[in-house]
Order: sequence, then C-alpha cells, then structure tokens
Amino acid sequence: MTDFTPGSTYHGFILRRKEHVADINSEVYLFEHEVLGTPALAIKNADPNKTFCFTFQTVPEDSTGVAHILEHSVLMGSKKYPIHDVFGEINKGGLTTFLNAMTGSDTTWYPFASRNMTEYFNIMDVYCDVALNPLLPRSTFEQEGWHYHKESEDAPLQLQGVVLNEMKGAFSDPIRSIFHHTFGGLMPGSTYAHESGGDPSAIPDLSYEQFVEFHRKHYHPSNGMLFFYGDADLDRELAAVQDNFLAVYDGPGTKAEIVRGTDISEPVFIEDSYAVQPGSELSGKTYLAVGTAVGTVLDRQQNTAFQIIANILYNSDASPLKKAIVEAGLCRDFGGLFLADSCYKTFMMTYLAGSEADKRDSFLELYRRTLSEIVEQGLDRDLVLSELNKYEFSFREELTKAQRGLDLIGKALPSLKHGSDPFAALAVEELFASIREKALEENYFEELIRNELLENPAFVAVTLFPDQGSAHRLPAAAAHSPLCGLPFLDQETE
Repeated sequence: MTDFTPGSTYHGFILRRKEHVADINSEVYLFEHEVLGTPALAIKNADPNKTFCFTFQTVPEDSTGVAHILEHSVLMGSKKYPIHDVFGEINKGGLTTFLNAMTGSDTTWYPFASRNMTEYFNIMDVYCDVALNPLLPRSTFEQEGWHYHKESEDAPLQLQGVVLNEMKGAFSDPIRSIFHHTFGGLMPGSTYAHESGGDPSAIPDLSYEQFVEFHRKHYHPSNGMLFFYGDADLDRELAAVQDNFLAVYDGPGTKAEIVRGTDISEPVFIEDSYAVQPGSELSGKTYLAVGTAVGTVLDRQQNTAFQIIANILYNSDASPLKKAIVEAGLCRDFGGLFLADSCYKTFMMTYLAGSEADKRDSFLELYRRTLSEIVEQGLDRDLVLSELNKYEFSFREELTKAQRGLDLIGKALPSLKHGSDPFAALAVEELFASIREKALEENYFEELIRNELLENPAFVAVTLFPDQGSAHRLPAAAAHSPLCGLPFLDQETE
C-alpha cells in the first residue's frame, strides 16, 4: 500500500495535505494536478460503497440552459463509448448503488457509487470519457435541447426537446419561479441571476455552435474537481484518471469565473405571474414571498445555525411565525427554508401560498413584527433544545446511510470550490458543541435573526399572481424565427 507523503507527487498529482478526520473516521487527502491544477479530494475508509465524482464549474452567462443540455448530451456517447444511452447500458445488469448527473447553479456533477471494485473502475473510465470526450453531434443537441417538430404535414409546428420539455414542467411550479426571482433580485448581474437549468422562453435562443463552445470552455480538467470515497486503492484511482485521461493535456486551461454580482442595499419588489389553466378561479391563488441574503457558504457555523432556525420558524408546530401568519388568515399555506449551498450566498426565504396580491404589505409587516417579538422575548428554550437535538440526530443519521460518500462530497465541494477548508467542512463535533452552547446560553439564534433578518435592509419581496394567458406565451426563439407569423405558430401549445 502506498505511503502518501505531503509534497510528493503521485501519478501527476501533488499531495498538498493529508489528515485523519476523526468525526468521519476517514483519512482525507487533498491533491492538486501538477500540470492542470485540478484539485482531487480523497476520503478513504473501509466503506465498500465506493463513490466517484467529477464536477465542472459550469457558469451560465444566460438562461438558455446550456449547462443542463450538456449534462444530458455528454451521456449520449463518447469517443471510447459511442453508444446512444450510457446510463441505460450501465444499468443493464450493473451493480451500481447510485448513478446520476446533476446541474446546479454554477456546477455540474457526475457522481456514481458501486460496491463492486471492477465495476467501479470501469464506470470511472466511462464517466471520465463521456465528460471529457463526448461526441456531441448536432442531432443530440436537437434531441436534448430543442428543435422544431411537426407530428404531420397538417399539424402545427412545435418546439420540442428533452430539456425544453423538462423545464416547462419545472417552470409551471410557482415556487421555482419564486427562487428564480429571489436569486436575481438579491444578486443582480451575478451568475445566479441566470437560470442554469434553462428558461423555456430562452432555451431556443441557444445555437449548436454555442453549445459545443460551452463544452470546450467549461469541460477542461482545469475547470473541474475530482472526488474519491471509500475503500478502493487510492494509488490506482489516481493512476486511472491520469494515465487514461489527464496525461494527454500539455497545459492548464482556464477556470470559469463565478460572477457574484452587485450587493443590493435596499428592498426590491418584484411582481410576476404564473400559468394556470384557462377558466380557472384566480382568487386566493397568489404567492407572496420574502427572501434575504444572510451570508455566504463559507460561514459554516452561521449556516448550520440558520438551518436550525429555519426548522423552528417553518417546520415546528410551535413556531411563533407560523402561528402568527395562520391566525392572521393571510393564506392557505405557509412555508419557508434556508438555502445553504445553492450558490455562493445563503438565503432565508418565507413564502405564502393561496394568498392575494393586496395582502403583501400586511404579510411583510406581520413577518417583521413577529421576528421582532422573537428577538425581544426570546425563543422558548425547550423548543430550541428540541430542534438542536432533532437537527443533530438527522445530520448524524445521514452519515450512516448507504450514500454516505455522496453526502460527504456534497459537504466538501462548496469549500473547495470557493477557496475555503474542505477538511473543516467534514468535521462536526466542535461545530455542534459550539452552536449548542451559544444557542442555549447566549441567545445566538435571536441575535442572528436580529442582525441578518431584521436589521438587514437588503431583501426581495416577490408577488406571483395567477395568469390564464401565461401558458400560451410564445418561446423567444419562435418569436424571432423566420417562421414566425405563419398560422401554425399561432397555435403552438406548451
């Protein structure tokens, strides 16, 4: 077994740091590729459910969904594996315990897990090849992205595509629209103001040439990160990616830059609509929401504390905020959440479903008044203790589940991506002890509510009202297509 020494090079990777993280009973290694600069984080232990993940920093510059379309398309065949459906072939008799690909707001993930050693290295080879050497023919772009389609000569012309259709469904969810407006309102001009999954009205603006160029620019190993987890031989893992893929690159590529945008300093009010069926009742169907930026992904203690605060405010039957809003009769349903790792900034969001647009100001006033009362009177100690215990139990439970490797990779990735300490992101004991003491003895949660929610003037209030005409809006590409204006386009349906 290889004895890894910091500062030494192994299969093109320099070991920068090595530590035993007792909280997860694992040896953790941080490497950097000597030519490409690609970081590789290895979490090694006796877990037979080996997990591999290759991620790329896929930074959108618009809402055409190019990163999402690419995530689908690279799985449609590569130079070494020119088959149409990679996932389908792997699943034929495979032993994988997890197999997926995901597009986030600034990152695309390609993770899988397997308990079989031979399969693990075989699929690692497949994943690396489809990501770095995909075929990407125009036909795949049209199938996964968008294309014009007619069922018959006399049928109306339609826009079709796997991602286009998927995102039409996603955008029919008003909560998705609230997230989109909150991100854009709190971070104007940022990477996160764009819809990385693709806005159905913008997807048809994407050309095949832009699609191919996005892959060339963003899928270079220098713009990626590698993760290994479990009981596979680390020396063999490093050799597999270096000898079969990274060795062919003679120099580093460019790392895509995440644009953090402008920090707002005053409230932003946004109004928009969401689609309902023609003839639907419109009263009592408006969504109201307030979102506030409270920090960044780098502040682990504050983010963990806000996760628990969110459970108190939104999920607990003893929530003072829930009680106040329900008793005021402002809505049919109430909810909220803390977004801890969707992007560089973190957000607290509260929303009402089944309300009316003219209740927005009453909602905002009651929201602030109730939070002020919480700060002045303090949260019930038993409620705080109960939610602390519940959160800690849930957190520890995740570390015992089958996909422990994927969970730990998800915890380490934001730190590695944004230049923080991935080793600290994997440790929990001191974190929980500190939060518990401060919450029970120092009014920590109340002070966070005061400083980050009440005294923070930078919030976004979203009003989303039902519109019977939204479902039939013409996608952007069709609107300026040479075919626009022909009778069959006027009949286009979503």
